[in-house]
Formats: sequence, C-alpha cells, structure tokens
Amino acid sequence: IDGTVDGLVAIIHDITEKKRAEEARFRHAAIVESSKDAIISKNLQAIITGWNAGAQRIFGYTEAEAVGQPITILIPPELWDEENKIVERLRAGGRIDHYETKRLTKAGKLVDVSLIIGPIKDSTGSVTGFCKIAHDITERKQAEAALKESEQRFRLVADTAPVLIWMAGTDKLCTYFNQPWLNFTGRSIEEELGEGWSEGVHPDDVHRCLETYTRDFDSREKFKMEYRLRRYDGEYRWVLDIGVPRFDPDRSFAGYIGIAVDVTESKIA
Repeated sequence: IDGTVDGLVAIIHDITEKKRAEEARFRHAAIVESSKDAIISKNLQAIITGWNAGAQRIFGYTEAEAVGQPITILIPPELWDEENKIVERLRAGGRIDHYETKRLTKAGKLVDVSLIIGPIKDSTGSVTGFCKIAHDITERKQAEAALKESEQRFRLVADTAPVLIWMAGTDKLCTYFNQPWLNFTGRSIEEELGEGWSEGVHPDDVHRCLETYTRDFDSREKFKMEYRLRRYDGEYRWVLDIGVPRFDPDRSFAGYIGIAVDVTESKIA
C-alpha cells in the first residue's frame, strides 16, 4: 500500500516454436543466398519481389535493380508468349520442372537456362506469387552443339569415304552405317541397324563372322575378318572388315567402329 516492493512476478512465455521458425528462416535464407542458381520470386502481377546472389551472377542485375521490375526484363520479346503460357499453367495449379529455354541478361546476352517454377502460398493456401529457380545450362548447350557439329563433320567425311563404315554400341548392336555401305547393300539404314546387317552375310560365312565379332568384342580386341556380303544386285562380294574398340574421354568403353573394303578381285587373283 505504501509503495514498498514486496516481491516480483515473472511471466514466462514458451518461444521455442518461434525460435525454431526463425532458425528455419535463417537456414532458408542462407541456402538461397549461397545457391549458384538464380532464385527469383515474383507476385501475381509478374513483378520481381525476391532476388538472390545467384540471380545477380547469371543475369547481371543487382537486387536493388531487379526487385520491383517486371519479370519481362529477363525474357526475350519473342518469348513473351511462352511466359504467358507458363503463367497460365501455374495459375491452373501446375508446376514447371526443368523447362529449357532462353533468358536475357542485363547486357543483352542470351543465356540458356533450365527452369523450375512453383507457386508461393500464404497461410490460407492461396497463391500469392511464384518462385523460379533458373539453372544456367549455357556450357552444356555449347558442348551439345559442338558434339552435334563434330558428328555432322564425321558423317560428312564418312559418307564421302571410299570404304564401308559401321559403328556399334556397347551392346554389340550396330548403330550407324555410312552411305557407301547402304549403297553397296541396297538396304535402308533401318534394315541394317542392330543385327540387321548380318542378313546380308553369306549363309556359309555368317556363323564364323558373328563368332569372331562376338569373341573379340567381349575382349575389347581389334579384329580382322573376311566374309561374303550380298551386294545390291544380289551378288556376294568378299569384304575385309576391320573393327577397333572405341573409348570415351574418361576411357570407358563406348563400342566399336569398323571399315570394310571389297577385296573380291584380290581373292580371285
């Protein structure tokens, strides 16, 4: 009554869940910021609301420059219709997984990206925006283009070579024949693929031919054999077939490549 303090009353609140939620947010923020991929969030009006360091690395915009801007700053004009279709799919409850497309950097450079896009929902389950993860696949695309160009050069050379060329995978099945081979047999590539080519081998030679092929293929050895192969006009011609194993850059076995030449005249001689 006279204002003298007789004691203290303490009120204790359990904030364990709050602390756990804060820790989870901190972990999430750390993951987002440390990711090499671009992690971008946008609202329903397609305005950028979130931008991580990975997005700045890939697209060149700082967070201050990007947040508040329309997502179309990253989309080439010719692909705006593609973005509209993506948004329609997302608003219908769908999700985008590993969609490959192109995006635009601050410097105006096109970047190949693989997109994963999902909805952002509030506590009531309502969609408030979308989160986009963009993985830069430019180097992979360049490697694929270089490989394709290399294959095209190989096929150009192979199709003009004066020998019959074939290739087989690790399962012993043939995957390629050059145009001179097809011209020689008079058969289509579809007919020759797999084990189809053996249909043109002379009945008296086919067993020995396949036995040699299988034995040396399994031992990864170079082989050389002669057999009669049916020409487009029905005549069987002696061919010398030489096969050698192929290996990938990591030295893993990739199959065989071989060349065959018509040696009928020398056999007759």
